[in-house]
Amino acid sequence: MACGSLLLLHHTGRRTGIRRQVALEVIAYERGGDRLSWTVAAGFGPSSAWYQNLRHSPQAVVQSGNRRYTTTARFLSRAAARVTRGPWLDTCGVSGGCQDDAYDDQGCSPA
Repeated sequence: MACGSLLLLHHTGRRTGIRRQVALEVIAYERGGDRLSWTVAAGFGPSSAWYQNLRHSPQAVVQSGNRRYTTTARFLSRAAARVTRGPWLDTCGVSGGCQDDAYDDQGCSPA
C-alpha cells in the first residue's frame, strides 16, 4: 500500500453505538515482520467525528481493498506526528496495526 492510498475505517459512533465508516488517506504504511501499521491524518483535526469516535472506542476495522483487519487505534503526539510525516501533519495522526499471522477472512486480532 502506497502513501496517498485510501483505507476504509469501520468504527463505532460514540453517542449512538451505530457502526460508521469513513474513507481516509494513508500518510504512512509500515509492514514489519508480522505487523502492519497505517497512519492516517485527521484533516479537520480532533473535532472530526471519526477521530472523536476512536478516542471513545479505539477498537476498529481497517479495510484495504477486500481485506479487513481488526485493530486498536493509537494516537500520535504532535511531536511524533511531525517525525512521522513532517510539520504539515501537526495535530492528529492516528495509527493502528495488526498481526500479520492472524489474517483470516474476518481480519486479524488487535495488536
